[in-house]
Amino acid sequence: MVFFQQKGVAVLAYPFYQAARFPSAEEAGSVYFPLQEMVFAAHDDCDLSVYRIRHEGVWLVVVLGEPPPKALYLRIEAKLTNGTLVTLRADVLRFLQARRSQVAPLAPWVELHHHEEEER
Repeated sequence: MVFFQQKGVAVLAYPFYQAARFPSAEEAGSVYFPLQEMVFAAHDDCDLSVYRIRHEGVWLVVVLGEPPPKALYLRIEAKLTNGTLVTLRADVLRFLQARRSQVAPLAPWVELHHHEEEER
């Protein structure tokens, strides 16, 4: 596992992520929720987190963590192609990596939902 320093705190640099953008929260959700179920069902075979975020007016679905088995990787990629596959900016990726590192010690499965009216 690779580490990097972020303001004096060691943060895990997860070697795997895939991301896609979507035009709306609903379309992002139609991919996010099935991916969340897919990752939960395969929790013995993978160490992944799934995020649905709005960044600079764009809805993103991101899968981040350890590289999954090939069959799961292909299923994740197929689901994400319902949107437009994207490369995340380094600051966005660092933020999600730091977030994942913060919640990983809490429990094997953590869900956090933040709803802001202007995001809908």
